[in-house]
Amino acid sequence: MSEQNIAVLQCAGCTAPLDEKIANTGVYRCKFCGYTNILPKKEQTSEVIHYLRSGDEGLNDTDFERAYNAYEKAAELDPKESKAHFGMALAANKVKYIKDVVNDRWQAICCQVSEKKFSSDPHLAKAIKLATPEQKKEYAARASEIDYIREKFVELQKTGLIYDTFICVKVSDGNGGYTQDSVWAGKLYDSIKKSGLNPFYSEREIGDRVGEDYEALILYALHTSKSMIVVCSHEEYLRTPWVRNEYTRYYSMMTDNEKQSNSIMIAFDQDVIERIPGIPGKIQGVEFHSFDASQKITDFVSKFANAKERARKEAEERAKREEERKAKEEAELKAREEQRQMLEELQRKLAETEEKVQSKDAENKAKEESESSAQNKILEEQRKMLEELQKKLAATEEKVQNQSRAIKAQADDAKKNQQASYNNTGSYNASSYNSYSDDSEVSKQLTFAKVRKGKKALRITFSIIKWVLLTIFSFIASSNMYMEGAFFLALFIGATLSFLPSIFGRGALRADPSNSGKVKRRRVTAIVFSIISLVFSSLLTIIFLIAEIDGAPAMCLSGAVIDILVLIFMKIADKKGYIYIPNYSL
Repeated sequence: MSEQNIAVLQCAGCTAPLDEKIANTGVYRCKFCGYTNILPKKEQTSEVIHYLRSGDEGLNDTDFERAYNAYEKAAELDPKESKAHFGMALAANKVKYIKDVVNDRWQAICCQVSEKKFSSDPHLAKAIKLATPEQKKEYAARASEIDYIREKFVELQKTGLIYDTFICVKVSDGNGGYTQDSVWAGKLYDSIKKSGLNPFYSEREIGDRVGEDYEALILYALHTSKSMIVVCSHEEYLRTPWVRNEYTRYYSMMTDNEKQSNSIMIAFDQDVIERIPGIPGKIQGVEFHSFDASQKITDFVSKFANAKERARKEAEERAKREEERKAKEEAELKAREEQRQMLEELQRKLAETEEKVQSKDAENKAKEESESSAQNKILEEQRKMLEELQKKLAATEEKVQNQSRAIKAQADDAKKNQQASYNNTGSYNASSYNSYSDDSEVSKQLTFAKVRKGKKALRITFSIIKWVLLTIFSFIASSNMYMEGAFFLALFIGATLSFLPSIFGRGALRADPSNSGKVKRRRVTAIVFSIISLVFSSLLTIIFLIAEIDGAPAMCLSGAVIDILVLIFMKIADKKGYIYIPNYSL
């Protein structure tokens, strides 16, 4: 390799220039950062080296698309360049390398979860085919490491472990100690844990895991977490490799709709931090020394944890409905296929039958014609029998109709006779209203009706006399007591009230019993007014006794007696249920 080409070579880990005394193996470990570089082949052109370097920079910046395009361009310029094909394998599987300062090693970082093994990638296979023995050994080691991380990821998936949030923080300072941010992140972890949520903080969850096991758990936590809390007191912490690696990987999943939008929060110190490098727009934040910081962060985590659970349930419901729909479609397809097969079978059998029919000789045809003639004869006989049955059925229907008309005529005659009986007697028994025909009972009821008429006439006569006398005595009483017309008016109204029971009692006794509501209302009205008249007659008796008006108390008392008799009479009529005589005038 020329000195000019050596001068442009740089370490893919720290971009430091590589030593001019490079071994011919194609593999070189940087003396500054310890990264094992895959070198381009000797006498490589500067243009290819330029694209290879651009691909390395794309991997470092987690810009896998840019890295892949650069490596692909280098491979187009030199299809036999092993490093270009290996770089394409890394970019296609979204794998990069970050220096683990604590363990002093370069760690493979998988930014994409895939069931496909890295060792089966076609770009890797081509790179191994073109590589030197030392490069092949390095490729195999890296492929084994990446596959191990993915296997561990699958094992963690089987445990069902779910993290609600990922706490991203710079843990160690430049001197090997812990940062103040990591201390506060630990307190935040405990606070979220107490609220019933499950946060991920590497210092509490990693334990003694290192290397591939460490990366597998980080990868799993990033994929299962529903939100991310970036704890940072200085903006320069956001540019450190491990912090940047974690939040850029989470943001990449968020842009791929694997995470909900705006599910990243930054917890800052007194200096407000609103932006994170590589993430467009402002990030919602909270000052982690404020009195309610822990509560605000817990509420933020809870919101996305619950939303994710709802989304998961909705997705399960959709998947269930989709499975049901597919099962239904499959059942329908299966049914249609069975029907199609049945139809084909029927068509086949029909074709066979037609073939047999066509192959029959004249003797068979004659036999068939004979059998057909016999069948036609049988059908003709059956037709005649059917016609005979129809005639008999028509005759039976006519007979039934005649009987129905006769029965209806008998019913109409009976109804007319019943109506004539009603018109002659003019009465119905309340207990057998529609079928009463006992002449002795009718006579009995007519006798009672006449008695009731006499009592009614007597009651009306007494009510008129009572009303006249009350009017006269009201006038005399008002003149003697010097009350002018007021007392007279009061007594006149009372006398009128005492006359009303006769009117309403007459109406109640004449009401049609088939209209039970009307009978009840008239009877109740008559009784009420009889009671009012009785009370008023009693009061007038007392008043006339006090006023010492001759004859008035006796008259009022007789009115009260009449009212009592009316009440008793109505009660007896109620109990006995005497018949209603609409054509007999009371």
